[in-house]
Amino acid sequence: MDLREWTPIPLAVPSSLLGEGPCWDARSAALHWVDIVGGLIHRFEPEGGRHKAYSAPEWISAIVPGGGGEWFAAAYHSLYRWESVTEKFEEILRLDDLPAHVRFNDGKAGPDGRLWLGTMDMRGEQPLGDLYRIDRDLSVSAALRGVTCSNGLDWSLDGREMYYIDSAVREVRAFDFNVSRGELGAGRTAVRLEEETDGVPDGMTIDSEGMLWVAQWGAARIARWNPANGSLLEERRLPALQPTSCSFGGERLQTLYITSASDGLKTPELAAYPQSGALFAMDMGVAGLSGRQPYPFNIS
Repeated sequence: MDLREWTPIPLAVPSSLLGEGPCWDARSAALHWVDIVGGLIHRFEPEGGRHKAYSAPEWISAIVPGGGGEWFAAAYHSLYRWESVTEKFEEILRLDDLPAHVRFNDGKAGPDGRLWLGTMDMRGEQPLGDLYRIDRDLSVSAALRGVTCSNGLDWSLDGREMYYIDSAVREVRAFDFNVSRGELGAGRTAVRLEEETDGVPDGMTIDSEGMLWVAQWGAARIARWNPANGSLLEERRLPALQPTSCSFGGERLQTLYITSASDGLKTPELAAYPQSGALFAMDMGVAGLSGRQPYPFNIS
């Protein structure tokens, strides 16, 4: 495999304050992502370059496709059902017992059909967050406790492991995963970011060879890691200091889309990384790599 020609290309879409959660929708041949601080859901059709932004009723931190054409959007303490055609947001779940400074963050549906959604301490100080499992009947249970900043997650190609990031501990954990019961088993460290220059792991996705692509916040890079032995396989620099997440999309799922953030950067940092907040695309087809369709969340 030769990734030497792999180059990040900024796309002609509006910049985000805190871009996150890219998710490809094969139904509409469009990429969706959120700007958390901007309170927006973005939609981009690569064929034709059409873009549209939807205003949300509050901060939206993650979006997940449903099985019937709808979307599910995680907000501050709530989960919404969102229809892009009508632009209607319907609150279907709220966690009233969450502290004011704890909010939902990253989330995805898994191969078990459930929604996995984490929370974070907005002050970044205490392990006050959790990783929640939300079943089809919208019942909620905590799968992991004591998380500071619940972030990226994905599953192995065979569905037998779940990969998970708590950004505060700067590692990717791998947990045994029971698909039928939606339960986590024994965990291990799959990837460890040892150096300060590696930044902080944020969002991630898995490719067709079972390798993890991790957005490394504060390091202006995205890297490919082997979760079996923790080895770094490839990395690329970005003209954005704070890459946030990544996901494969496109007709053959051979384009890697990367979101980034400009929020919190000072003038010298913005000058050094002028495309912070941009959406980037990388053609991975030349390397023979692709991703997979996101799992849908279906409620009963």
